[in-house]
Order: sequence, then structure tokens, then C-alpha cells
Amino acid sequence: MATKAEPTIYERLAARFEDHKEREQGKTKVIYLTGEQVITRLNDVLGVNGWSFRVINQGTTEIEAWVLGELHAVIDDDEVTRQQYGNQDLARGSYATTDLFKSAATDALKKCATSIGVGLYLYDEDER
Repeated sequence: MATKAEPTIYERLAARFEDHKEREQGKTKVIYLTGEQVITRLNDVLGVNGWSFRVINQGTTEIEAWVLGELHAVIDDDEVTRQQYGNQDLARGSYATTDLFKSAATDALKKCATSIGVGLYLYDEDER
């Protein structure tokens, strides 16, 4: 009798989430994951010492706070680094500057994690 192979690390990172959040963005419904969901997935699959995230740069424009973040992970004994920008619109509410950068950093982390499979299926309209 054949046994089912253990899922790879990538398959575990890319596995569907049971819960998703939704918000209206203009006239479109956006389905997304929270920062907590992404961090939990990274911790569960890679371990708390198997990944790290840092802010490389940050700034503001007239309409947003932005952050360039970097995710470093060890996957199957290979070191992987991904960088992405995240942002937080200034018009979304009255946030303190530190909260704007925190939100932008969380956005950058989620985008970096997507590039290694976490929630990637949400970008495929048929998969959502």
C-alpha cells in the first residue's frame, strides 16, 4: 500500500487558509489575509528562527506612507530573500505616523510572504 508523501515546505506555505478577510475598495470587494495569519503561517512552517523580516527604507508621499521590507527565510536548507514595497494610504484614517509605518511594514511583509507562496492563490481569480 502506497503512503502519501509529506507535503513539501512550499506546499505547506502555499496551503489555503480557512478564513479570509474582506473589505470594499472602491466598488470592488478585496479578499485578503491579516498580518497575524501570515506571521502564524511563517512561524508554523518555518519556525520562529526560520525567517526574519526587516524594514530597509521608509518614507511618505502626499498620499501614503511606504516601506521597503525584506523577508529572509530558510526553505529546504536554502536561504531565500525577497523584497517588496508596502504602503498605507494617508486618507484611510487618522493614524499616528508610527502606525502608518507599522501598517505599511505589515503590507510589505505580506507581499514578501506571497512571493514564497503564502496566500499566492488569492491572486488567481479562479482560486479565490
